[in-house]
Amino acid sequence: MQAIECTEVMEVSRFVLFLVRIGCYDAQKLSKRIDGISPSYVSARAAMRGVRILEKTGMWVLLIILIMVASSALIQFVTSPKPAWVEVAQKQQEFRSAEDEKFQSLFHKGSQAFNDGQYTQALSQYDEAERIVPQLNEEQYRSLKDARLQVAALYEAAAKGAESEAVYKGMVESAFRDGAVQLHSGHLDAALVRYQDAEKYSGQVGDAKRVDRIGANEGEVRTLRSMRRYSDAADASRRLIDSLQSSDEYDPGIVQGYMRLGETYQMQRDWNNVEATLTASLAVCDKILAHYAGISDREDPVWKVVVNEDQILYALMDAYEQDKKTDEALATAQALYDFVAQHSTEWNELPLYGRNDVAKAAMRIAARASRPDVVDTWRQRVDPSRH
Repeated sequence: MQAIECTEVMEVSRFVLFLVRIGCYDAQKLSKRIDGISPSYVSARAAMRGVRILEKTGMWVLLIILIMVASSALIQFVTSPKPAWVEVAQKQQEFRSAEDEKFQSLFHKGSQAFNDGQYTQALSQYDEAERIVPQLNEEQYRSLKDARLQVAALYEAAAKGAESEAVYKGMVESAFRDGAVQLHSGHLDAALVRYQDAEKYSGQVGDAKRVDRIGANEGEVRTLRSMRRYSDAADASRRLIDSLQSSDEYDPGIVQGYMRLGETYQMQRDWNNVEATLTASLAVCDKILAHYAGISDREDPVWKVVVNEDQILYALMDAYEQDKKTDEALATAQALYDFVAQHSTEWNELPLYGRNDVAKAAMRIAARASRPDVVDTWRQRVDPSRH
């Protein structure tokens, strides 16, 4: 390539020399004496013409050089090997095309089975088509959903409740699975649609509908937060709380709904709403624990609620500190310390935050507020032997 470029430069130099010689020859001709005309005039005319010729020659030379350089760069671009990322992108595109062909083939077989009244076979083909594609595009997801809804509707019309419920259960699982993939890959609009579908169809899956509804709501809230749609995320949490309370006012899932709502406000640093939400959730915890007073702390649902209340009290203590409410923060620390002591044993400290954790947090809060007497009080409560 360097030899070619050197040859091109030599040819350009010869061409320039040729044009300059022509200009000099013309100037010499014009500088000859002509009768009746002043030699100085002739010389001036010749010089001006020579300058013009040189200007035109320079323009053409520059144009030719640019053409040669551009041609050389184009040849080098065409003949040079492709970057690694280009090859990877091409292979990914080819892989996706192959996946789509397999998907379409299996989906078509499912549609044929559906038209023939072979609904079980149709659902099997739809499931296989979904497994082929790690991440469904919108057309694929919509096609599978519509096809499964057709089967579920026919089962319902035939009063086959178990069969229709199984179809809806598969749709919820599909929405969960692809929603998680879409959320992880940053396709937030697609993820939101999946989780909203999961919540919508969870009402058709019998005993599992509560668990599926809570899981779908959690995915929806996480997605809305990622989209910075905090108001919508809060509305989604409140919707879950209302739904669970209308079914069973002692459902521990209500507490989880309040905790997610508080987290949403915390992300906005809306401390007033954080404090109000966590306080409300503590009231729900106490209500559930009172309802299940005869059950051991180490059995569900009591154990789950006890652990949640431990987290909520610690979060409320932190919120008060962030909101510069030192007295409220220290009072909450005392309430948490007493709660942990109540639900711990000599051998097992209550997770997630034990009494030592609470004491150290209270010391930090008091130190920041320049309350050395309070720091000393809490320091005495730290027990190195306690785990």
